[in-house]
Amino acid sequence: MMRHAALLTAVCLAGPALAQCPDNTLYNGSFEIEDSIFPGEPEGWRQIPQGDPIWSTEYARTGTYSFGLAFPSGGTFLGFDTFLNNINTGERYDPPYEYDDGNGGDLIVSGYYLTPIGQAVGPDGAGPDSPCGIKLEFRRDNTSIYQGFEFNIPDADTNGEWEYFEIVFTADTLTPDFPPYATSVSVLPFRFDASGLFLGEIYWDDLCVYQVADNPCPADVNGDGVLDNGDIGAFVQLFLAGDLAADFTNDGILDNGDIGAFVAAFLAGCA
Repeated sequence: MMRHAALLTAVCLAGPALAQCPDNTLYNGSFEIEDSIFPGEPEGWRQIPQGDPIWSTEYARTGTYSFGLAFPSGGTFLGFDTFLNNINTGERYDPPYEYDDGNGGDLIVSGYYLTPIGQAVGPDGAGPDSPCGIKLEFRRDNTSIYQGFEFNIPDADTNGEWEYFEIVFTADTLTPDFPPYATSVSVLPFRFDASGLFLGEIYWDDLCVYQVADNPCPADVNGDGVLDNGDIGAFVQLFLAGDLAADFTNDGILDNGDIGAFVAAFLAGCA
């Protein structure tokens, strides 16, 4: 399992720039739809181990429910994922993924997490090396795992406040030597503790998954095929509006780094 914690950005809620979720391909990412076969569980999510995750009304960020991990019945791992079949369609709930020979667009996985006051996760009250995070398992059409990656959140003590996280995953991170390539990705929020103490609780809500179309000319912000003042104006409008479409550094935050990255892309021109 590969850890890429540096690619995950978690920031406290700071305005509308953190609320963007275009073209969400994740089913029931806000956990509002109840499973018709297993009442008391959110549809489209497999619980690991069965019965331990909590479909909660107490800490919902939006709507009525969130999904939490707390005090398991045993073992050292807890989670819930999308790797199961929709009994009505026969299709898996895993979001689709396009590898495109390593040229596929960035995969964005985002959402919010919360630990209640006095319930920081971990035997020592969590800390910088959080035992919680998101696991992504890229899968082929035959459901076999092409490659898996684990992203730990930087801190599992939010003191009762929802915090935003975002994973930006580039296609060239995948090893290119094992065709057939992945066509979907299982999303697995988890908590892990080798000590088995499992103190604290963590809740997740408003999860989002989408893949950004590969753009050979990112500075063409207005999409007219020409780099000119119109693109500069469009970028400025997005930046001032707090729209993450202006996040040219893909770090989940709009700042001077994005301005510099846009200028560099604009001066580089388009092929």
